[in-house]
Amino acid sequence: MERRQLFSWLAVVPFFGMAAAKAQTMPKKQKLKIMMKSAWGSDDPTRASFPFVHGLALAEAGHDVQIFLIGEATNLM
Repeated sequence: MERRQLFSWLAVVPFFGMAAAKAQTMPKKQKLKIMMKSAWGSDDPTRASFPFVHGLALAEAGHDVQIFLIGEATNLM
């Protein structure tokens, strides 16, 4: 347990100084408008889930996301 705490502490230490320096030099990130198209439906559920999973990740990153469903994907909904 002590070793795990030591490694987690060592992993965080070098980033404190770098985070402050990066905050001053990095420009503000641009908010993107993203439209994702999907035609995958119930015949391939793994591919059908991609726009939703990726759209959620992009939305959580602060981007505007729209998902456009066509074909078999509309039956999935």
